Amino acid sequence: LSGPQPSIHLASYRSTKQAERGCAQLKRAHQNILGDLRHTVMEINLGSKGIYFRLIAGPLSSDAESKNKCRELKSRRQFCDPTFAEFG
Repeated sequence: LSGPQPSIHLASYRSTKQAERGCAQLKRAHQNILGDLRHTVMEINLGSKGIYFRLIAGPLSSDAESKNKCRELKSRRQFCDPTFAEFG
C-alpha cells in the first residue's frame, strides 16, 4: 500500500534523536497498545516556533482504529492525535 495511511501522532520532539528515544520509552510504557506498530518521524516546520519532529506510529487499518487507539492512550494520559502518514 502506498500513500498516507491511518496512524497516530504520539509526541513531538526537537530532534530525531529525542524522537527515537521517546519512541522506545512509549513502546515500553504502552506495549499492549503500540505492540507491533512501526514508527516514523516527520519533520514539521512550525514557523516562529521552530522545527519539530513528530513521532508517528502505524500504519493502522482504518481511521476508526486510530481514533480507538488514541482513546485508549488518552485514558492513560498519553497525548495522541489521529493522523495520516507514509511508512516506507
